[in-house]
Amino acid sequence: MTTADAGSAAENRLVAALSAADADRLRRYLEPVALTPEQILYRPGDTIAAVYFPRTAAVSVLTALSDGALVEAAMVGREGMVGLPAFLGDDVSHALVLCQIPGDAWRMDAEAFRAVVDVTHPLSPRLLRYTATRLLQVAQLAACNRRHTVSARCATWLVLAADGVGSDAFPLTHRFLALVLGVRRATVAVAAAALRRAGLIRYRGGHLVIVDRPGLEAAAGECYRVIRDSFDRLLD
Repeated sequence: MTTADAGSAAENRLVAALSAADADRLRRYLEPVALTPEQILYRPGDTIAAVYFPRTAAVSVLTALSDGALVEAAMVGREGMVGLPAFLGDDVSHALVLCQIPGDAWRMDAEAFRAVVDVTHPLSPRLLRYTATRLLQVAQLAACNRRHTVSARCATWLVLAADGVGSDAFPLTHRFLALVLGVRRATVAVAAAALRRAGLIRYRGGHLVIVDRPGLEAAAGECYRVIRDSFDRLLD
C-alpha cells in the first residue's frame, strides 16, 4: 500500500473538497496509477474491486446496446471518482468503463473504501451530493444529445474533457470522439473542422489544443454551463 501525500491527492477535486480528517482517512489507502488510452477499468458484470480518483486522466462510462453500439453515459475526471456503485451498495459494474484521456489517478481497494465510508459519517453526505451531481450530468448530456447539433455537442465534450484533466491540451483521436458522441467518424471530422476554422481549437496528429476557451464554451452553450456550475457548487 502506498500512502498518497496531501499535495498530490488534492489534485483530485473531490478528495480536496473533503475535510482534512476525511481526506487523510482516504489518502492512507490511495495508490498512484497511470491510466493508459482505452484501458478498461471495468466491463459489464465485473466486480468492482477498486475505485479510482482521476488526477490528470479522464474516464468514460459507456452503456452497451444490444447491437453492440456503445453510448457514453458520463465522463469522470479530476472532479470525481470512478466506481460509484461501490458507494451505493452495488459491487458490480453495469457499464463498460475505460480511460478516454491517459493520465494519472489514485486507486483504492473497494473494500477499504467502503470501510472508510462506513466509519466516516461526514463523508457520506458529500458522496451523496456527488452522486446527485453526477446524475445531473447524465441527464444534461442526454438532453444535449437529443436537442443540440453535433458541433455543439463536440464543443461541450471538449470543454468538459479539459476540465476533467485540468489542461486545455490533451491526446484525442477522431475515432474515440466519434465513439463517445455516438456518431460516425466523418461526422466528427466535419464538426471538428468547423471548430478549427472558427479558431477555437487546434488539432494535429491525435493531439488537441483548445485555443479559444471562452469561444469554445460559448459554442458549447447551456449544457456545459449547467454541468460546470453543478460541480463547482459541490466542490468549491
